[in-house]
Amino acid sequence: MSAPSRVISSALREAGRAVALGKLAAFESETINLGCLVQCEPSARQAVVGGLMGIAEGNSLCLIHGQRLIEALVAEGLAKGQVKAPPLVPDAPRPYRTPQSTVDAFWYVVGSDPDKLSQWLADHPRDAAHLRQLVKSKEGAR
Repeated sequence: MSAPSRVISSALREAGRAVALGKLAAFESETINLGCLVQCEPSARQAVVGGLMGIAEGNSLCLIHGQRLIEALVAEGLAKGQVKAPPLVPDAPRPYRTPQSTVDAFWYVVGSDPDKLSQWLADHPRDAAHLRQLVKSKEGAR
């Protein structure tokens, strides 16, 4: 090969690389976009990877940049495209509220066996203050 032919070949390779670099940036962007799709539909991962590799080969990206680089870009792009879920923040604990069944049982004990009421309230310490308020509000309504 003569010197001018080598120069032309070299220049063409450089021109091809420059064009391919533009393609490479677009390719990388698309891998990230498709990563979001894969997150929503994990079963599509194999088809997406195969499709991306086909696009890379069809645009000579594998030939110019090498198969390993393209595979790494695909893996990295798909990983970047996976939107990280925000950390779960536990709900603030709800204040305790006396269950309606306990209120109903309280009124049953009051009406049927008032002598056992103090023991029943001792067995329900979390509810005692609320139940006493109910009695006061009922007495005030009379």
